[in-house]
Amino acid sequence: MEKHFEVFVYEEGEQPIFHNGPCGSIYSMEGNFIYKLETSKFRTRDPERAHVYFLPFSVTSIVHFIYDRRVDDHWRPMKQTVKDYVDLVAGKYPYWNRSLGSDHVMLSCHDWGPELSKSLPELFKNSIRALCNAYLGNPLKMCGLHGPIRPILLEHWENKDPDVQVHRYLPKDVSYSAMMRKSRFCICPSGYEVASPTNGGSPVTRLRSVADIPNLKKILTGISTRQYIRMQRRGVAVRRHFEVNLPPKRYDVFHMTLHSIWLRRLNIRLHGVEDS
Repeated sequence: MEKHFEVFVYEEGEQPIFHNGPCGSIYSMEGNFIYKLETSKFRTRDPERAHVYFLPFSVTSIVHFIYDRRVDDHWRPMKQTVKDYVDLVAGKYPYWNRSLGSDHVMLSCHDWGPELSKSLPELFKNSIRALCNAYLGNPLKMCGLHGPIRPILLEHWENKDPDVQVHRYLPKDVSYSAMMRKSRFCICPSGYEVASPTNGGSPVTRLRSVADIPNLKKILTGISTRQYIRMQRRGVAVRRHFEVNLPPKRYDVFHMTLHSIWLRRLNIRLHGVEDS
């Protein structure tokens, strides 16, 4: 991938909606990825050489600058922004219409990314969507993470067992960093930041389904010390894949995201948009 992968970034669009995004806090990967891709060796200025085509809009910026809760249909102006941009590049270049969007990429760390990808049927059904939350649209074209299990987790474990610390909000008398340091496992049901693995915690991945949540304590206490240490070491080993570096380094989150896109570009639909 490092030797051959080339990405064409459409130059159309103006900041702050396009070629821009947050570089700090919860949605920071949007801005970081856009900036790093536009200055990386993977970017090609020749669209004929490109393997994929990146749509450089930031969903977080769209929500920040265009969303208006006072409007009855607040989705419409945001979706129209995405649609207008795709229509613009589709009318100027042949690449979107040539593949019906299947070799085009959008990236979003915002919860509304999946919904805004519905702005066009081809974007939703065909395009490669690098999202931070799961969606059941098309798993072969997704680069996302698992969706939230927080409601079910709270239902079974909130304030019910001192050994399983599950809180809707952090208690006022509890230190967040101290609690992370003394915890053996991180349930990771979604949240503000993934702090536990950086402190040596082990993300819980042993649950086969949400049906296992009531048995969470039994499952975790059944893990031997030897097995836990092995899991912890593996967590440290993969930590570099989730780190943001300036400039990017091999195997960090920027390169792993590109690698996921590199693999999913192979899942190209040949017959257009399927009926839902």
